[in-house]
Amino acid sequence: MGTTPKVKAKQDLDLLNIVASELQELADGNQKALIACPVHYETLTREETYKQYIFACQKIPDENKKFLILVLMDVPEKIHIPNVRKFSIPLKNHCHSFFAQIRPNINSDYSPFKKCGFDALGVRLKHSNKGEKGRMEILENFPQMVSRSGIEQIFSLDVTSLSLTTTAVCSGFTLLAGNAIHAKVSRPDKVHRFLHQDLFSKML
Repeated sequence: MGTTPKVKAKQDLDLLNIVASELQELADGNQKALIACPVHYETLTREETYKQYIFACQKIPDENKKFLILVLMDVPEKIHIPNVRKFSIPLKNHCHSFFAQIRPNINSDYSPFKKCGFDALGVRLKHSNKGEKGRMEILENFPQMVSRSGIEQIFSLDVTSLSLTTTAVCSGFTLLAGNAIHAKVSRPDKVHRFLHQDLFSKML
């Protein structure tokens, strides 16, 4: 049995409050770091939970919002632009960037995401039931599909090997996350510039 919308919304609100606290801790320590905060599509398309979520965003100090990235999850293959813009445009006033994590489909038109104001599109490799080769094919094809929409920032999560990293870098991904890039940290960390020579640093 899947998680109910009510439970998802509570998870989203709880996580946003945790992120808001971490942003304040960084500000108090004169530190700067971008923090990505995932939120379910269903939470923002239901009027009641959307109002709760944007109210929580409004309480975050403006200076801290400059370091908040919202990441929309569980996005359907096709989105209705007017409906999505109802939440995407207002929320962009409360964050540094608004990303969408989607399931890649070679026949999809991603231009609606551009019209809804999203700053980046990305994939989670762990959601693919394909092996290493299949995941490499996703990384090879996805940037070309996204670039046709006019969105320039492309990200991938769950990059776990040198081969996946190399494919992602060569294919045009601009943001990567996963154990092959950096191990998990207990608290927000700085953005790491990943250079081409870093691909082979463990071999040198």
